[in-house]
Amino acid sequence: HKQNSTRSYTDKSQVQTDVQQDLLACRKGDTFSCESGEYVIQAFLGEGSFGKVAKCLNLRNNETVAIKIHKSHLSNDDIEQEVAMLQALRAVDPDKNNLVRFIDSFDCQNCYCLAFEMLDKSLWDLMMDRRLTPLTLNEIRPITQQLLVAFHALKGLGIIHTDLKADNIMLVNHQDQPFKVKLIDFGLALPASKARIGMTMQIRSFRAPEVFLGLPISEAIDMWGLGCVMAFLYFSNYLFSHSSSYKTMKDICQMKVDSNNLEWRLMTAVENEHAKNPGDTGDDSEDDCYRRSVAERYRDFNLGGAVKAYMTMEDALEYEDGMEFLDFLKRLLHLDGERRLTPIQALQHNFITLAHLKDHSSTSYTEQAHEFMSVCTSFDYYYSVLEDQLRTHLKDSKARLTETLKKNREELKNGQKSRDCMKAQLEEIECQFFQKKKKKLVQMILLS
Repeated sequence: HKQNSTRSYTDKSQVQTDVQQDLLACRKGDTFSCESGEYVIQAFLGEGSFGKVAKCLNLRNNETVAIKIHKSHLSNDDIEQEVAMLQALRAVDPDKNNLVRFIDSFDCQNCYCLAFEMLDKSLWDLMMDRRLTPLTLNEIRPITQQLLVAFHALKGLGIIHTDLKADNIMLVNHQDQPFKVKLIDFGLALPASKARIGMTMQIRSFRAPEVFLGLPISEAIDMWGLGCVMAFLYFSNYLFSHSSSYKTMKDICQMKVDSNNLEWRLMTAVENEHAKNPGDTGDDSEDDCYRRSVAERYRDFNLGGAVKAYMTMEDALEYEDGMEFLDFLKRLLHLDGERRLTPIQALQHNFITLAHLKDHSSTSYTEQAHEFMSVCTSFDYYYSVLEDQLRTHLKDSKARLTETLKKNREELKNGQKSRDCMKAQLEEIECQFFQKKKKKLVQMILLS
């Protein structure tokens, strides 16, 4: 039931039937040798449309890494694009910006390989391990904050990820650092400057309205994707249908348009049972989760009504936090990409900063919230980065302003010279004119 990413914006054929399977005939114990190390395959972690991911040991430094082994059907352009994006990421600190650390790229045994740091498991795997038990707001918050930091870094580099989903968010070490995450998989990432109207990107249920409607595409589509991920973690279900583009857009319209129906009502028996047993994986709940989106299950509700109907808040403080979550989600899922929250704006929202809980710091709920947020990049560091960026921006702006003023002075000076020159020419013409008139007048007097 997982949705596959799309490469259709490249206008190239998908997986071909004649793919040479021998290029993926790598086995446990095989060795890859390159400049960065000698890697021995210890296990295979998974396989997708791109190829396989193998857990490997670098014999030169005993570091365990993850190696992405590409399938042969991927074009050189696709692979070069991914490597270019990964190389661009090296301009920022991967640990402080919650981005996967890229180690090396190399050809080996007719396979093109990418080596990355070894991480724990994806959020999708976590949700499966939890039998689709929804995450709490205190668990969703640190994940969201870390992804915002990652997207702020990408925005600074002019990169759109285009493929945010639970599979591409990896826990670093969930046992020692609960909910510490990193953003992975830049196979479909592209420079924002190369985004063109009409490109198809993002899995369908996470696809932004502007992509569906053929409107200008920007980094804002990643923020829409983040809102969809947050909703997935909260509801343990897709917010919007993934069965067809029509149904997805229908769900988006329903969730965003206020209806005349009341947002509060008694749940049906099925809804009540699911709310009491969200992790139940029996036939009914599995069908409900995968075949019907949140919008389809709460057909009479908009986004606010669905979030409130799903709440299991035990006290007023949790409810207040839930309302901040709802406001945050609405701003991430704004239909207009230009009015959608940017990463830096989102990082200042109450749901992330916990400003709305500052007067309740002694409560167990607030203490737990701060404890979960301890895995996040410290705000001191983050704001120091922002200060450096602002200082650099002001310095650059001052330099540009100085250059502009200098240019304007020169133009004014040249303009003054031009005016003086024109004045002199006019005076000379005027003098010549009167001289001719005077000469003609003298001649007339003499003739008379």
